[in-house]
Amino acid sequence: MRVLIRRLSAMRHMALALLVVLVACPQARDLVAGRQGLDLRSTPLALSESKPDAQRLGALTYRGGLVLDANHPAFGGLSGLRVSAEGSRFTAVTDKGNWVTGALRYDGAGKLSGVAAAELGPLGEPAEGPAGDSRGRDAEALTRLPDGRTLVAFEGDHRILAYPPGAPPAIAGKATRVATPPLLAQAEPNGGPEALAALADGRLVMLTESLRTQAARIGFLRDADGWRRVRYPLDPDFKPTDAAQLPGGDLLVLERRFDPLGGFQARLRRVPGGRIQPGAMLDGPVIAHFRRPFIVDNFEGLAVRTGPDGATRVYIVSDDNFQPLQRTLLLMFALDAG
Repeated sequence: MRVLIRRLSAMRHMALALLVVLVACPQARDLVAGRQGLDLRSTPLALSESKPDAQRLGALTYRGGLVLDANHPAFGGLSGLRVSAEGSRFTAVTDKGNWVTGALRYDGAGKLSGVAAAELGPLGEPAEGPAGDSRGRDAEALTRLPDGRTLVAFEGDHRILAYPPGAPPAIAGKATRVATPPLLAQAEPNGGPEALAALADGRLVMLTESLRTQAARIGFLRDADGWRRVRYPLDPDFKPTDAAQLPGGDLLVLERRFDPLGGFQARLRRVPGGRIQPGAMLDGPVIAHFRRPFIVDNFEGLAVRTGPDGATRVYIVSDDNFQPLQRTLLLMFALDAG
């Protein structure tokens, strides 16, 4: 019996180690060859499988969630998210340099209930861009500037590309490369720009996973004078994965944690808008903590908008790393006023 227990324990640790490798090193997928229709299936899910009546998590009220799935080898790895102002459509970017877009459906109570008319295609590159190297096409975040241009941040070849105004497939067209701070080139290959948020006044906030000092993570703020450093709370477990500005001016930051025994956790941190200044610490209260028994996965994309009732809607999408043990989740919440 002791031998059997030792063998089972060893197998468990091997499985956990394999999961860590799979999470850290997503499988390669062929790039999509042009714009394609996508049969994207959606299955509703509860905020907590063990507590089906649960509707609250911190400062959030659950307004519906979906498991997304498609029989297409390029679907998955969703790492950045944008939702249209009226909430009718979503756009996401993926770890393999693709975009996914689709119509959002809501039930009579205004809860997220499904998706329709989905499409996917490859993100456009500048004329001098990489020649199909998937390591340089890891799109991690997208945001829209006040002038209508869309920015997409990439890891591997750490860079930001700007796409002209237009419907979501506009990010399939030619892009221009945006100047980035020189220090960004020193980020680890898998620790580059994870969060990118355009502010209403035209400034831009960028947070990375790996750049840090002994006291804080290093982030960047772009204003009329160019890129300047900001600081972000240094937590050994949680790292920023996306950010979006709230209607009132505060910055909402999505953070993620993974460990082999406990799996995934995630948090939302609310940074007061007045703190978004060069050299400042972008700190603020954690307003929600995702952990068991509530649903949680590899949360990497965040979007916000104002709902028809005037309340802020918060959307979160997960990156399944193209692994069968993970899921692509799209969740919607109403944020408490404050």
